[in-house]
Amino acid sequence: MKKFSFRQYQATKKDGQLSKVGSEDTSSRRREQLRKAQKTHRERKEAYIRFLENEVLQLRANETNLFQKAQALNAELGRLRKMLAEYGVDMDPTTQSSLLQSNVEPVPSVAVSIRANIFGGKQLHVEDANSNVQYHDFSFSPSQSSVVSSPNSGILDLLRWDKQQISRQETHLQPIYQPFSTSGSTNLSICDLTITGIEFVLTLESPCMAHVQGNPHDHFNSTGHSITVSSQLLSQAPTPVEELTPSTTWEQSKVGLERLLEISAHLDLQGEVTPVQAWDYIKAHPYFCYGEIDCLRKLTAWLLKEAKCHGFGVVIDKTILEEKTFEAFVVGKVF
Repeated sequence: MKKFSFRQYQATKKDGQLSKVGSEDTSSRRREQLRKAQKTHRERKEAYIRFLENEVLQLRANETNLFQKAQALNAELGRLRKMLAEYGVDMDPTTQSSLLQSNVEPVPSVAVSIRANIFGGKQLHVEDANSNVQYHDFSFSPSQSSVVSSPNSGILDLLRWDKQQISRQETHLQPIYQPFSTSGSTNLSICDLTITGIEFVLTLESPCMAHVQGNPHDHFNSTGHSITVSSQLLSQAPTPVEELTPSTTWEQSKVGLERLLEISAHLDLQGEVTPVQAWDYIKAHPYFCYGEIDCLRKLTAWLLKEAKCHGFGVVIDKTILEEKTFEAFVVGKVF
C-alpha cells in the first residue's frame, strides 16, 4: 500500500498579487461607502439645520408682526373711541371697562438701514425715527465733515481692515467717531440703552455682513448665523443684502429688538462671548453709568479688532473683553 503525504502549499507570486489586488479593492469599496455615508449624513444634517434656522427666523418675524399689528389695532381703537366721544355716544360700563383693559401702550418702532463704517465694511444701523435727540445715534458711520477735515492720511489703510495700520492710526480714530456735532461727550446714563446696545452689537457683527445670509443660490446648507441680530433684521429687509443701499430703510419693532437681545444672550461658550453677551457684560459694569459715549466707541473699536467668526457668528475672547472694558471705563478716570 502506497503512502501519501501532503506537501505544504506555497503561494506563487501571481497568487500573492491577486490576493493583494482583491484586498485593495475591498478596502477601496469600503472607503467609498464610508465617504458616501458621511456625505449623506452631512447633507441631511445641513438641511435640517437650515430648516431650523428658517423656522427660528420665521417665528421671530411672526412675533414682530404681532407686535406691529397690536400697535395698529391700538391706534384704530383710540381713533374709534375719540369718534364716539365726539358724537356723544355713551358706552355701557362693561364695554368701557373692556376697552380700558385692552388699551395697551403703543409699540415704538425704529428705522433700520445699512451704512458703511469707518473700517470700510457695511453694517446695519438703527435709529428712533420719532426722536429728535441726536445722542441716540450711536453710529460708527463718519460724517462727511469729519472725514474731510481729519488730518489722518491713513484712512485708506483703515478701510482695508489692516490691523497693523489700525494700531498705528489708533490715536487718529477719535476725530472720526463723531456721527453728530455736539460739544463734549454724552453720558451713557441718558442714552437709549436699547438702541445703543443694538448699535454696539451690529457694529461688532459687521465682519459677517458678507456671509450672514449664506449663499443666496444655496438653499440647503445652513448659514450658521440665525441667532445673530443682523440675520434677524436682514430677514425682514425689503431686498436681499447685496441689493441694499443707504437709502433703503425698513421698520422694526423696538420691543422686538429688546427680545432679540434677550434670546441671543442665552448661549454658553467657553472662554468666548457673543456681541450680545459682551453688551450685557459692559452694561452691568459698575462704572458703566459714569462712562461717556466716546468711551464706548473706543471700546467698540478695540473689540472689533479682536472679533472672530468661526462660521457661527462673531465671538470675542472673554479675557480681552474684561481687560478692555476696565481700560475704557476705569483707567485714567476720576470719580
